[in-house]
Amino acid sequence: ALEVHFLLFQTRALATAQSQGAALLAFARRLFRLDQLEQFARADMVSRVHEGRDVDEVEVSLAYRVRLARALDLPGQPRNMQFGEVAAVSPAQLRAATDAVQRAEASAALARFISTRDFWLEHLRAVEGRAFSDVEARFWLQLEALSERQHSLPEGDYLSQMNQLGREREEALQALALRLTLAALQREVGNP
Repeated sequence: ALEVHFLLFQTRALATAQSQGAALLAFARRLFRLDQLEQFARADMVSRVHEGRDVDEVEVSLAYRVRLARALDLPGQPRNMQFGEVAAVSPAQLRAATDAVQRAEASAALARFISTRDFWLEHLRAVEGRAFSDVEARFWLQLEALSERQHSLPEGDYLSQMNQLGREREEALQALALRLTLAALQREVGNP
């Protein structure tokens, strides 16, 4: 986690104001690949356990990350490991992992992942502040209207409606972040 924060700091520091969005998007894409690879490695470990095989979780995870660090451009990974044979990860498994990561990256999962990263949301709010303010304003107006009716509602109803409004606000903000992320990814494809 510390390495990821350092790499994020580096990404921000090296990017110009105009290129920061693209740099953050590229960094988030690399984090997505790492996350997907870890999911693949965990599934492999679960499969091995079900087969009754011993699993050294650290070594298996490390084997995937070390051996695919360059091919998948993974952030902050070691380039070698001492006990690679303990992991028992075959070239066929590495190819399957690469394919799985690339399939996931080509799906909507990439945009969903990126749109929930704090550093990306911070960037979106800085660049698209007006869009976020518009969504927020709509819910503030609804909250104000609800507050005016507070005394005429049973306490349980008021709290329930307030919680519902909070959930709707979060969903609207998430939907906006996803829409803006999809647009940024589309621009990236249009301008390699």
